[in-house]
Order: sequence, then C-alpha cells, then structure tokens
Amino acid sequence: VDDAIVVVEAVHAKLDMGYKSALTASIDAMNEISSAIISITLVMSAVFVPVSFIGGMSGTFYREFGITMAISILISAVNALTLSPALCAIFLKPKDEEEANGGKKMSFVDRFHAGFNQSFDKITNKYKKGVERIINNRIVTGISVVAGIVALVFFMGTTKTGLIPDED
Repeated sequence: VDDAIVVVEAVHAKLDMGYKSALTASIDAMNEISSAIISITLVMSAVFVPVSFIGGMSGTFYREFGITMAISILISAVNALTLSPALCAIFLKPKDEEEANGGKKMSFVDRFHAGFNQSFDKITNKYKKGVERIINNRIVTGISVVAGIVALVFFMGTTKTGLIPDED
C-alpha cells in the first residue's frame, strides 16, 4: 500500500508543478521513482525472507509471517508499478481543470470533500494547539514523561516474557 501512496504523491507533485496532462505527469513520475520502488521492494524482501529460515520454536511461528510479508511486499510493488500509475493517469486532474470547475455548482461529492477538509483542518489545528500547550508547560510534560517511565517499568516487570504460553 505504501508504494502506491508514493506513486500517487509523485504524480500529484508533478501536477502541482504545472503539468497539463495527467498521463505525462504519471510517466515522468514513474521514470523518477520506479527504481526506488524496486530497490525498496528488494530490500524489504531481503529482510523478511531470512526470517522464514529461523530454526526452532521461534522459526515455526515466524515462518508464515516472513513468507506472507515478502509476498505482500512483492504484490504491493507490482501494484505500484502497474495499476497505480494507470489510475493516476485516468483519475487525477491537472490544476487548471480543477480551477476551471470552480465556477460550476458543486456536486454532493465536492461539497462532502470541502466539508471534510474544513472539519479536518479545524480538528488538526485544535490538536496542534493542545500539543503546543502541553509542551510549553514544562511541569505537565515532565510529569507525563515520569509517569510514562513508571508505567513502562511496571509493565516490563509484570508482562510475561515467554514466547509460548505456559499451558502449551
């Protein structure tokens, strides 16, 4: 999924730079990021495939995990290199087309997106102000850090460390 997001972001960045065609933007974006997607896929697979060869009881639990992760990473790369650029070329619009539609009556979907973005921005700004208030109050920040450390030490002492439950 993250590879597809990278593709969409790259194409969108090209459209923001002034490309007039989504197809041209998709082709140029893919020329720039295809090698990065391929290399990260190989690196991630190289990390998870060896997990499948761990021996013992841990290896039994991690074998399926390693294979599943490696296969899902490969599927994500195939999706990002084939389907995502094609969908970007079809669905994304250049900036001037979006601005030209500004004088038209907004559809339900456009009104929903505008309302969602407005609400999201309000919530984001409230969250930022709250975090800034907490960070600027050194006493609250210090108490929070100390409480977090105490909770961490407590749970480290009470959490079982065995891989397999005792009843097994």
